[in-house]
Amino acid sequence: MFESGILGVIISLVFVYTIVSLIGAGVTEFIADKFLSLRAENLRQALEHLLRDDPVPEGAGTPPSTAARFLGNALYQGLGKPSLQAPGTDAAKSEATLPDKRHLPSYLPQRRFAMVIMDMLIPGDAAAAEKGYGEHSVSDFAAAAKRLPKGPARDAILAHIAQAEGDLNALRGGLESWFNETMDRASGWYKRKTRSIVFAASLAVAVVLNADTFMIVERLSTDRTLLAKTVESALLHAEHPHPNAGKEPGLEALVKEAKQGALFGWTSERNDPRAFPWRQDNRVSAFFTKLSGLLVTALAAMLGAPLWFDILNKLVNLRGTGRAEQTRRQKPEGEKS
Repeated sequence: MFESGILGVIISLVFVYTIVSLIGAGVTEFIADKFLSLRAENLRQALEHLLRDDPVPEGAGTPPSTAARFLGNALYQGLGKPSLQAPGTDAAKSEATLPDKRHLPSYLPQRRFAMVIMDMLIPGDAAAAEKGYGEHSVSDFAAAAKRLPKGPARDAILAHIAQAEGDLNALRGGLESWFNETMDRASGWYKRKTRSIVFAASLAVAVVLNADTFMIVERLSTDRTLLAKTVESALLHAEHPHPNAGKEPGLEALVKEAKQGALFGWTSERNDPRAFPWRQDNRVSAFFTKLSGLLVTALAAMLGAPLWFDILNKLVNLRGTGRAEQTRRQKPEGEKS
């Protein structure tokens, strides 16, 4: 169960999936955030769901909703892009005049959420109240919350105020916990929204790199030198604690190492396993085989780099255990301690 065995092939394949997943995640984040602003839109929708009011007939005298007050608050808008900072911004603007999603914040710390709620209730006192020594008491915030439009948001805020029992720090902590519970669900919403983008990005990366699962397995099974080099690279990068921890080598280095070993990449040489399908003898069969292998890689990459990195670490540990056990068995009886 070493480089020349099945475990080595599996380790190498998981290493490839980790590379494709990392690059695919970067492409997905770039498209979803920079072009589609999906993360900002998802945050806005989560806040609107969290701060929803009871339905009321629309009219000229309809007060701004709780969600509109929050989204229009300067403490929230300050997290957005610079173009969002328009002079004369009113904290109680209507939903119809809120900035478009391209300028809204894509991330909201839990501490800032609590500050915005408290500033929304009593403007100008959030910074001091957040530190526990505001000029106003919890009862003042309760009185302000009662003036909010009726609905789930008002009831929840009043409930957290009651649970605080006069402690401003406890109130802030309760609001933060309330926000975190919703963000846990919002994370699932975002993943569902970006699922198709993740697949498209993973497939595009697999095509560009020619990371064909079937081709890679076949080449690793027949070329022990290539297998040994690939496993060596996988072992080197498995030493890092997490692909998102900031300690991993750059993606360019990972791809370069794999390409140097000729693990993947395209070539125009006829009948080379890495050749374009039309350079193979049986073009039709080669095309569908190649497409199937690329689709398998893309589907695997959709599971995410953290998962594959964890699997890689477990396989490396298993490999080390196997080697230690084999060495122990081969050790002469007289040398045993």
